[in-house]
Amino acid sequence: MKSAIEQFLQQKNLSENSKAAYTYDLEQFLDQVGTITDTNLRFYQSSLQSLKLSAQKRKLSAVNQFLLFLYEQNQLERYYKLAVPKDTQVVSSESTLLDLTVLWQESQVPNGRLIALLILETGLLPSELLAIKRKDIQLEFQIMSVEKAGQRRIIQLSSAIVDELRKYPSETYLFEKKGNLILGNGLFDN
Repeated sequence: MKSAIEQFLQQKNLSENSKAAYTYDLEQFLDQVGTITDTNLRFYQSSLQSLKLSAQKRKLSAVNQFLLFLYEQNQLERYYKLAVPKDTQVVSSESTLLDLTVLWQESQVPNGRLIALLILETGLLPSELLAIKRKDIQLEFQIMSVEKAGQRRIIQLSSAIVDELRKYPSETYLFEKKGNLILGNGLFDN
């Protein structure tokens, strides 16, 4: 079968470096597989899993082209094709949590700090937070109701957030100045 590698490469218009890479990959393939069977091909493919994805793709592409060539030359009774792995994002098993304790410290921008804490604790969007009225918050029950698109949902508040909310007296809106909703640049003013 190694003579088939030379025949295969003769029909391709490749640089010397590419020919050398194809030759290396295909000789390695034939040495490892021996007789081409489904089982041997699966063993070969699983042996590549320790390689980088780009190396696996390169080797499998060369092998698949070679297998097609062998089938077309009637050297194989059927066409075999190995599955090329898809790009998957590698997720690190080691993750680190962000230290968000700084959000609980006093700040020169108390409204901004409270908004950051509420986003962190409730997952609400800033636009949702700005629309919250004081009547939507029931500190004694540790809940906040939020209405969006005609639907109302109840959010449980932690004791720490309730303590923070007690520090911010307001008349109508949670974030307001003189009874008016804070919009734009006034959001992070004292």
